[in-house]
Amino acid sequence: MALAVPATLFSMMRGPEGGDTLAGAVIYGVLFAINAWINLMVYRGRNWARIVTFVFLLIGAYYMFVPVEEPVPAGVIEWIINLVCLVLESVAVFWLFTQPGAAWFARQR
Repeated sequence: MALAVPATLFSMMRGPEGGDTLAGAVIYGVLFAINAWINLMVYRGRNWARIVTFVFLLIGAYYMFVPVEEPVPAGVIEWIINLVCLVLESVAVFWLFTQPGAAWFARQR
């Protein structure tokens, strides 16, 4: 999540001209809070949170690699930060679904 902060700042800086920075900050704040809560639920062994994390990974990977027309395209540094985030999250999700990580969720039932 720490790497998502600079990526978020880059994204907000290249937002539409005249865009409401406060509204963007509130939206990103809510998204960070939801992500932190889901991570907490994964830590507590909730299987649904593990599945939600995997689905979010798939959605994020899709939007990372599918070309989208944006008024201002993402810069190289922002793209690299997003790629590093995607790789780290992929490794974490892999560990959640393989042993011994999967055993963590089996014990909770």
